Amino acid sequence: MFLVLTVDQRGFFDKRTDGWRKYHDVKECYRDLGSMTQKLLKRIRYHQKCHGQQQLGNEWFAVVEAHRSGWPHLNLCIYAPQLARDLDFERRRVLAYGGTARQSTLVSGDLLRMVVKSGWGVQSSAERARDREALAGYVTKLAGFSDAAAGEVAKVTQVPTAAPPKFRRVRSGRGFLPPRQASNEGWTGALIRRQVCNDGMPVVLPLHNVKPEHALNVVHACELEDQIWERERETLYRKRATVARYGPEAVLGPPVQYWDGGRLRPPEDPAALPP
Repeated sequence: MFLVLTVDQRGFFDKRTDGWRKYHDVKECYRDLGSMTQKLLKRIRYHQKCHGQQQLGNEWFAVVEAHRSGWPHLNLCIYAPQLARDLDFERRRVLAYGGTARQSTLVSGDLLRMVVKSGWGVQSSAERARDREALAGYVTKLAGFSDAAAGEVAKVTQVPTAAPPKFRRVRSGRGFLPPRQASNEGWTGALIRRQVCNDGMPVVLPLHNVKPEHALNVVHACELEDQIWERERETLYRKRATVARYGPEAVLGPPVQYWDGGRLRPPEDPAALPP
C-alpha cells in the first residue's frame, strides 16, 4: 500500500482547537513530520485491530520529498493487505462512476479521517502497489540533471533541500530495512558539487573537508567533473533550439556516471554499479 501524504501549506489540523494552525516557516513543518507519521501509523493499527485485520508491525518505510515550493510531502509504503484491497475496490468504484484517476486515489472515508487527524492534508493519496518494480519506482525518483543548482534539484528530484541539518530523509520500521554496510577500505570517495561563483565562473568543489592523503584523488575527480560539465554546456549551446523545445534532458547524456580505474562507465553497465 502506497501513500503520498501532503501538508497544507497554511497549516495542519489541530485537535486542540479543531481549526487550522499556521506554521511560522517550512522548517517548523519538517520538525513535525516524524510525529505526524507515527500518529498515522498508530491510527492505522488501531483501525486494523477494531476491524479484525492483521495489524501493521514494522513493515513500513518512508521517503521525504519536497514540492517545488520547498514544502515537504511523504512517500509512505506499508504492508496492509486488507486495507490495500479496500483501496483497490474504492478506486474501481470511483472510476466506474466517472471519477478521474486523481480522484480515485485521493484518501476518503476512514482513511481520510485518520490522515487529517494525524496532521496531514486532505490532498493526500493512497493506492495499492501494482508490483515490486512499481513500488521501487514510486520511491526512488532520480533526476537527469547532473548540473542542477539547489533550487533546480528540488524542482526536478524533489530532494528536501530546505530540511534542517541531520534530517532523516529515509525512515522505516525498526529492523525492516537491512543495515548499512560499512566499507572495509574505510574511505571510498568524496561528494563534489558543481557551483557557479559570483563572478559567473563555473567551478567544481568538494562538499566536505578532505584529508591530505586523499586530496590528489579528489582534485582529479573535480577536474574530470569539470570536463564533463564543459562538454554538457557546449552541447546545450549547440542544440539550444532542441533544448528550448524539449528541455535539457533531451540532449544531455546519461544522468549519472561512475569513475572506475581511469575510465568512465555509463550507469546501464551492470559492472559500473557500486555494490
